[in-house]
Amino acid sequence: ATTGDIHETAFNYDEAKQWPIYARPSTWEEYDDALELDIERSLRKQDVRNASKRELHDATLRLAAENPELVAEKLLEARREG
Repeated sequence: ATTGDIHETAFNYDEAKQWPIYARPSTWEEYDDALELDIERSLRKQDVRNASKRELHDATLRLAAENPELVAEKLLEARREG
């Protein structure tokens, strides 16, 4: 990928590591809907139409890593509701 070019993928497939992530089916559906309906629409507004799943997943994990308190809050919320 060319540095700074938002029309090129951030990293190649061979740079990715596939890991299992376990979540409830309803959470996966909500996540997939957010990716397809909201996140990809937002990217299209920036004229990005080629976002790969690996990039979207990577961004999601980076967001979680940068916001540990929010992740903990969501875990506690689920336990209280469960």
